[in-house]
Amino acid sequence: ALRLSLELGVGAPVAEALAPALAAPAAAALTAPILAEARRRAEIAAEQLATLGPALEAAGVPAIALKGAAFAAAAGAPVPWRDMIDLDLLVPRAALSRAVQALGALGYAGEHAAHVATDYHYPVLLPPGPGLGVELHVALGWRGVAPLAGLAARARPATLPGLRVPAPDDRLAHLVHHAQ
Repeated sequence: ALRLSLELGVGAPVAEALAPALAAPAAAALTAPILAEARRRAEIAAEQLATLGPALEAAGVPAIALKGAAFAAAAGAPVPWRDMIDLDLLVPRAALSRAVQALGALGYAGEHAAHVATDYHYPVLLPPGPGLGVELHVALGWRGVAPLAGLAARARPATLPGLRVPAPDDRLAHLVHHAQ
């Protein structure tokens, strides 16, 4: 079960659930490395978000953290409920070029030529060193998400500066939409 959970990107919560059911030495041997790696990755994501938020704010770009990034931005650096492969930030379409420039000033780079104006997110921007790529979303998904209209107006300040997070109902609706 643990091996499969790692392959599916949900090793941390499975390890936390299994630990109490295992004998102490076995629990530590099996789950400690998984949980330590999950914490390390969550801390890296939180550090990136703590840099990205102020940079976007300084560029006049309002940003809303989505999906796993919303959990990290709202709570700091919790052990993630699943591995994040990127950080998703929603920015106004009119501010996209400023957002790309702000991240470029931090050393993020990507395939700018691959951007299509009708895409719902900009091609992933990779950090200059270790860390997660950033997807700058200008829409919430590839098809209509009418129930999420007004998400930006309902968004709340995040724990991390320069970012906002969707209201709880909007976070849930977006996660369900994204999973479909």
